[in-house]
Amino acid sequence: PEGCVVTDSVRVALFDAPPLPQVRDTTICFGTSVQLVATPADVYNWHPANGITALTVQSPVVSPTVPTLYIVDLANACGALTD
Repeated sequence: PEGCVVTDSVRVALFDAPPLPQVRDTTICFGTSVQLVATPADVYNWHPANGITALTVQSPVVSPTVPTLYIVDLANACGALTD
């Protein structure tokens, strides 16, 4: 009808992008393994794939056969980061 006003509202929550993990370099003996731990996020992508148990988990176990720099891409609903 003429003159009627309809009002609605929506609440918007804000989330931060995942923080970068503070991880130190690690040395292990040949033939052993170490568990890597990333900052909590919704999505993980570890690379390179050599010597790693799983690429898309927060804390994979790695057993590299040569010195290796592992990198993790993190993402949540607010963005992505790489460390």
